[in-house]
Amino acid sequence: MSAKLSEEDLNDYIAPGPICINPTNKDKGPGQSSVRELEVGTEPSEPEKVSISLQDCLACAGCITSSEEVLLSKQSHTVFLKAWKDMPSDKQLIISVAPQCRLSLAQYFSLPLAEMDRVLLSIFSNVLHCQYAVGTELGRAITIQHTNEQLLRLKNQGAKSPKLCSVCPGFVLYAEKTRPELVPLLLSIKSPQQVTSSLLKQTLPEQDFYHMALMPCFDKKLEASRPDAQEEGVDCVLTPREFLAILEELQVEVRDHLSADGHTLVNKLSPPGWDPRLHWASNEGSSSGGYAYQYARFIKELNPGSDVHVLQGRNGDVREYRVIASDNEQHVLASASELYGFRNIQNMVRRLRGSTRGVRVVRKRGAAQDDHTSISQSAKQADPYSSEFIEVMACPGGCINGGGLLSGESSTKRRSTAQALDERYAKELEMVDPLLLTLGSAAQRSYEYEFHAIEHKKSTNPVAMSGAW
Repeated sequence: MSAKLSEEDLNDYIAPGPICINPTNKDKGPGQSSVRELEVGTEPSEPEKVSISLQDCLACAGCITSSEEVLLSKQSHTVFLKAWKDMPSDKQLIISVAPQCRLSLAQYFSLPLAEMDRVLLSIFSNVLHCQYAVGTELGRAITIQHTNEQLLRLKNQGAKSPKLCSVCPGFVLYAEKTRPELVPLLLSIKSPQQVTSSLLKQTLPEQDFYHMALMPCFDKKLEASRPDAQEEGVDCVLTPREFLAILEELQVEVRDHLSADGHTLVNKLSPPGWDPRLHWASNEGSSSGGYAYQYARFIKELNPGSDVHVLQGRNGDVREYRVIASDNEQHVLASASELYGFRNIQNMVRRLRGSTRGVRVVRKRGAAQDDHTSISQSAKQADPYSSEFIEVMACPGGCINGGGLLSGESSTKRRSTAQALDERYAKELEMVDPLLLTLGSAAQRSYEYEFHAIEHKKSTNPVAMSGAW
């Protein structure tokens, strides 16, 4: 695989990096260097064996999404199948599923979501023999509630800089490894994947279980491997692509499970105290979780009579929610934005740095030449960099376009599939209101990370993340 970067490579899809720059040590002769580069996918000239761990990838300054060859060591369908086949009788399998994965599988098999859910539950129960299978909405509701509370506390303290959502591990790793100035802006709240696993441990404190999470993105594997995520115990993260490989290896036919009784299965596979109408649901807002929208709703509820205005950005991956006071349309009580894709992230980095180097401002002919935007103009277009909170996702289109979904390889195919899934998201998923959910003592616990810039030696990798995306 060529390591050269060409114009064709400058797309907005995060592919695995072709070169691993993690150095390995080997005893050399006098005068010889002990450090060399490893190129993933090529045979070494010397018969030594090199092992690269997920922790190496987390500390690496190279690609954001680690090579799939590296992830095979702990986070792959073959590793899962081996653990499943060797699982002792006193250890149970538990599966959690993100809503984007359910929709992706439904789209792939040309099934309504309700039928795909029945098929999944039947496979989980009758083929994989799992004890429980849950959706991630309870975990997401806690993430949303804690996000809102932390943002309100910072707002009352007079915080000026926008805080950045940290549920996308691709963006978090990018910030930690290459943009240390963004790290203090990251909200410390854990993602629904990790909160869901923590809830399972709280529900089943005495039970030994193996937790497999079905997620839309390969980077979620690295999130589960963070040192401060180990206590939640997500043993293996798989994507719908890998789940298909499991079905093929076990020779499972989807049509054999179409007649399953979904109502019976969803109740049977729900842990004690887990209402399937809640954990198997979703909530309004973006198909990435709705964090920006739900914060705007939260502020609206605190200010009776106020209204939420939705403003579109310069492209479809930028949107702002402004909470406007009831007695003054010019009074913005709060705002939160969605910002997806690395091209938009690069613009955000430049704006948050206060730098416009390399940015060419294009004005329409006859437009005013000053850089000051009037209130009437600003009210027409999103201004995410002035928001209190930005829901940042690395993938263009957000999680509904995650790299692990069954969306095809070409950019055009991925975009059209993501659009179809986004439309189905609002129509076919049952929606609950996370602001109204009473989650008891579980919601009162702390679910936070500590983010730190990762120090590293300067990379010699020509395709390492250097702002060219």
